[in-house]
Amino acid sequence: MKTETEKALKTLQEAFNKVERIFLENNSDEFNALIEEKYPFAESFEIQSSRVKTWVENITKEKPKVFSINGYFKDDKDNSFENYLVYEFDNVPEWLNDDEIFFYGLSEKNIKEAIELKEETCHEFVITSYEIYK
Repeated sequence: MKTETEKALKTLQEAFNKVERIFLENNSDEFNALIEEKYPFAESFEIQSSRVKTWVENITKEKPKVFSINGYFKDDKDNSFENYLVYEFDNVPEWLNDDEIFFYGLSEKNIKEAIELKEETCHEFVITSYEIYK
């Protein structure tokens, strides 16, 4: 079963790459009008291709992670925090509530970079350590 799924995903990715290449080579008002004429039910090709790309990337990569971070706020270094939850994406994971998430959109790579940069990030807080939550 896994082999069939992998083959299907590979085929989908190859098809997407081909369509994306055609789009990039022909990105014009005339091309977009032709797409809208042929497929009036569809949104713009650019939006559709973006959705397909995101969908394929989400299927083929690891499940998004929630992290528990420790740190402090830049404007009040004595105001430290522990075990604040951050999520890789901008939506709420099904198994958590919005009020449990401190910050959205930080991947593990982003967190490691923030730890190295200390106060030189664009955030109002400094991350001093982290761990994968669940």
